[in-house]
Amino acid sequence: MLIAVRLTPADLYAAVHEIIRMAYPGTRLTLDPEQWDSADIHFLLELSGQNSLWQLDGMIDSNGLTTSKSASFRLAEDDPGTMQKSLNINIKVFCLQLLREHLGRKISSYGILTGVRPVKIIHRWLDQGCSRQQIVDKLHNTFLVDKTKGQLLAEVAENNRSYLPVMPERGRYVSIYTGIPYCPTRCYYCSFPGAVLTNYENDLRPFIDHLLREMNEIGDYINEAGFKVHTIYIGGGTPTVLNLRDLELVLALLEKKFALGKAEEVTVEAGRPDTLSQDKLQLFKDAGVTRICINPQTMKDSTLTLIGRRHTKQQVIQAADFVRQAGIRHLNMDLIVGLPNETETDHLDSLEQVLQLKPDNITVHTMALKRGSPMVLDGGLVMPARQTEAIEGSLAKIYQRLKQVNYLPYYLYRQKNMQANSENIGYSLTGSFCIYNIQMIEERQTIIGMGGGAGSKFVNWQEGTVTGFYNPKNPQAYCADLERLVQRKVDNLRALN
Repeated sequence: MLIAVRLTPADLYAAVHEIIRMAYPGTRLTLDPEQWDSADIHFLLELSGQNSLWQLDGMIDSNGLTTSKSASFRLAEDDPGTMQKSLNINIKVFCLQLLREHLGRKISSYGILTGVRPVKIIHRWLDQGCSRQQIVDKLHNTFLVDKTKGQLLAEVAENNRSYLPVMPERGRYVSIYTGIPYCPTRCYYCSFPGAVLTNYENDLRPFIDHLLREMNEIGDYINEAGFKVHTIYIGGGTPTVLNLRDLELVLALLEKKFALGKAEEVTVEAGRPDTLSQDKLQLFKDAGVTRICINPQTMKDSTLTLIGRRHTKQQVIQAADFVRQAGIRHLNMDLIVGLPNETETDHLDSLEQVLQLKPDNITVHTMALKRGSPMVLDGGLVMPARQTEAIEGSLAKIYQRLKQVNYLPYYLYRQKNMQANSENIGYSLTGSFCIYNIQMIEERQTIIGMGGGAGSKFVNWQEGTVTGFYNPKNPQAYCADLERLVQRKVDNLRALN
């Protein structure tokens, strides 16, 4: 489906294109006037005015139905940057209201918020002394966020706020991410095909050599500069595809260069239970790992087969038992709502089966339809409105059930092309919050990422800025560019000093 967009001025595109895509997932937008007549949907928006008084006129035409809307508004003439921000908000609100009128339905519970980290807004308002009710009202009145969603965002912020770093420690503490971008198979919903493990020696050996080199060089600078390591997260991919010897090498270097044993929290992502063994878990326990993630995504065997995973729900149960036997303090388990052919009954049944394993954390993901994944290439990008409502219904019941058994929502983030324009939420029992997840999502602590696809976030408290930097996901590209990657990170760390 093609949407022809006509905007005056043309730079309105930056403000409205994500709002339009929320309403029409999977469609293609064009600004080419030559494609106007052949498009399935026509969207017209014109902004006029200057200084404090502005006018918006919009029109949508599809399937013979035309909706028009006009609105005028005033802006305070103060700081130009604040005025531009307010103008953009008004444009997005107008666009969403026009789309709602045309389609006759709610498009997103998040209103015009399209960012990955909506809870950051709440923390800024809490910093200013706002109450929960003031925050919920501001979200609703300014951004058109549903009040129930506003309550959720405020609840998450209140739950994780005490874990955010404070002065004077916040500038000297960092967290470490080590990325192993290999998996045993490619999941149906995954958009990255380049790191499926086929030959251990050919695929992993060069990567491990380069990872250890990066860890050595970054670790030397961390110690030289006097940074202290707060938390460590070993993720992927599936880092537990590494054999015992290579895991020992990685853990030993994390201890030597980053004081793994003194970190407040050390997490290992063991997403595929078929990659875990009792020997590996004993190694993790002896090294000081405090948290293991086992991510079944669903406890329905037919779905596991459909999405390309080589394990069964029984292997999930066995792996969780192994974690408990090893004596590792915290167990996290992930579920995905919105997998192919699954219903609300399936979602709730998977949740109940996971609850029987008594994990400390449960992360509930909403399926994100990633371009380039087999799922989307097979035609899974377009979602009918009734499916959106079904997803929202499942998520609401999961939230209520988890609260009933004392799990608190403590971190939240969003992704592009999520079903129901929803979110991913981490739930936890009191005292078991994953500190690394909070620091990564709220962006109030520097995160140093090493390895394939690893993301770094450099938080400059003096300037109030966050600088992101990512290693290539492709292992070969990562190895080829290692020297430059290390230097860029060291330069960013120097800037913090």
